[in-house]
Amino acid sequence: MKYLFLGGPARSGTTALVQLLNQDPRIALGVERYKYLYADKARDDEIGPDMFERERFFKFDKTETNVKAPGYGPKGLAKMERKFDTVYYRGDKLPSIIKHVRLLNEKFKTGRYIFIFRDIDRMCSSWNVRARKEGDAWPKKNDFRQAVKSYNHLLALALHYNEQNSRRYILVSYEKLFGPDGGECLTNLLASLGMKPHPAIVSYLNDNIENFQAISNKPLLDLIGQKKFIQEHVNWENVEKLKTRFL
Repeated sequence: MKYLFLGGPARSGTTALVQLLNQDPRIALGVERYKYLYADKARDDEIGPDMFERERFFKFDKTETNVKAPGYGPKGLAKMERKFDTVYYRGDKLPSIIKHVRLLNEKFKTGRYIFIFRDIDRMCSSWNVRARKEGDAWPKKNDFRQAVKSYNHLLALALHYNEQNSRRYILVSYEKLFGPDGGECLTNLLASLGMKPHPAIVSYLNDNIENFQAISNKPLLDLIGQKKFIQEHVNWENVEKLKTRFL
């Protein structure tokens, strides 16, 4: 069994990416399936390949995640259960998974990673929307300032790992993958995992391209002082490096 983990700054397309990859009958990925486990140092011994055995993976425990069933809905869950025993890759997605790479590498010797990054202005706008949404569990303080802080930190980590081994630590652009020419990016991404495009995943990307474009074209929610803050605080040197390392 091979193991695959997806991450990237919050609101950068990790959910869209896991939904896309899960259309492939050879891939079965959780949606923040073990989000509480990764960050709990006292439970490091519980992390290992048995997390992705059928009996445990489909037994959702509130001490491991608050994402129900596991974020696919009833039909998606049934589909996941049907293919689970024959997939090439099993794994999980969590935006902050990059922070836990060292631990995961100890437990999963064959683990692979995909880190997705989105245009910083779009990402900041999305953080602002969530911070202003009434009744949302998203912390009100997590606006563009926190977005930039998270972006810089996770980008530095992703570049560090990618520079060590670009085959194992893959960098993907949200705009490229979910843009008009996303098919080429998808082909490259699957090739990096040792697979050719399956009709199911290609069809899903093509069928939803208009939806992805609509999301990308939404008006930005720019708050006062945001543009200046981004310009002054984003690590632009790392951004330029990132652009050269995307698939």
